[in-house]
Amino acid sequence: MITPLKRALACSSLVALLAAVTCAQSALQDASGESSVFIKDGGGFARINPTDKSIDIGFLRDRGDERWYFGLDAKGKAGGNFASLFSGRTPAPEARLGFTLGKRFVAVDSDFRTIQKCAKTTAPELLANPPKLTPEGREQFVEKLKASRAPELLKEITQTRRDEIKQELLKRAKEDGASATVAELYAEQLADKRVAAEAETLAKKADERAEEEAKNKLAASGGLDPNAGPLDPAGADVLAKALCAAEDPNLIRRLDPDWLAFRFEYTRASYKLLNTGGAFADQIRKQNFDGFSATVAYNALITLDSVKELRKQREALRAARRNNLDPPELTPRESKGSVILGISLGVKRANNIDDLKSTDVEDQIFTSSSETTQRSAFAKQTVLRGDYKEYIAVPLNTDVVWYPGRFRSRIAFDFFTRSNLGSTDRKFVPGAGVFLTKEGKPTKVVGGISLAYDDGKARLGLVSGFHF
Repeated sequence: MITPLKRALACSSLVALLAAVTCAQSALQDASGESSVFIKDGGGFARINPTDKSIDIGFLRDRGDERWYFGLDAKGKAGGNFASLFSGRTPAPEARLGFTLGKRFVAVDSDFRTIQKCAKTTAPELLANPPKLTPEGREQFVEKLKASRAPELLKEITQTRRDEIKQELLKRAKEDGASATVAELYAEQLADKRVAAEAETLAKKADERAEEEAKNKLAASGGLDPNAGPLDPAGADVLAKALCAAEDPNLIRRLDPDWLAFRFEYTRASYKLLNTGGAFADQIRKQNFDGFSATVAYNALITLDSVKELRKQREALRAARRNNLDPPELTPRESKGSVILGISLGVKRANNIDDLKSTDVEDQIFTSSSETTQRSAFAKQTVLRGDYKEYIAVPLNTDVVWYPGRFRSRIAFDFFTRSNLGSTDRKFVPGAGVFLTKEGKPTKVVGGISLAYDDGKARLGLVSGFHF
């Protein structure tokens, strides 16, 4: 027999396991599962919020550029304790479907848009005054393109190689009889070590590909032919974009992007409510609830370091490498980190189900007795007790998430507020949280803890996530 204690222990173990093995994105949520930060990475994800008694799974289609992204997710929530999500004994089963639509680079230009603007002014200049590239000039041109493109190629090549190694390790671990969870842990840890060991080889491959791309762009523009005539418009456009990609001072390489997101949700729930003052037949009734919400959110990422200073150091290192010189002595500078600002405003049809008390009700349905024994049978059900209300809420959420540079963006501190501007249940809830992120991927939250001050009481929140 599975007792409630065993169920609770099983669920606690599941939460702990997910928190230990999760490798990716989870929202910066509070105890109620709320957040104004909508920055997400593409792919499938799962989140567990024991405090909110909910499990959330979904998929986000995101190319990581200025094009619109979208996602779908489903959420299950219990009105009883967290273990009731798995046992089915809950007075308030709730299902929620969500749709997210968003766009990067709203007030800030993307790399693509910046290069397009620069090329519009540079291309006519090239047509009017065709560049005269000497052999030395062609070499410098190729080096500039190579230096601007190599870091991006290195990132792509490293990720591809990491995925190859991980798949190979997963296959080997499963052939050896390891469970899926153990195989995932084994592959994650060892893949990172293998990639680190191949860093020099991968960097060389990235430089070779960057140089090849640069020469192809120069050839397409006619720059390799010393006897080439005036550039045609197409050649001028290719050359202008290449020059802009290498030299444009406004090109920020996504150091400070922003996001605009729209979120729509539909909730279907069914509650069992207890009315102790009603007639016997009406004391327990079923209450269905259809809820909706629409939210708009704006997020911005601000880099606290001086981008100009970082570029100077990068160019000095590249110049030394090109000329086979010792790298210059740079004044050690600890990164100041970065900050994510988030604000969201919405409207939703809500209820006060979280304020109602869970109660067990027993009905005697059978009695029998003998000379020495009396037997009784009871039907037991869990219901909610209190004054049930529905209303329109206007939630306003804000978040300031700080990634200290000394932790290399592995730790995020979230300072947030949660408000309701509606006429019913108006409130202002301040709070703070600390979250652990995956190394090198600061928007992918492994797990976290938050503390909010709600209606004169402190409320602790826990969240863990899984990415696939």
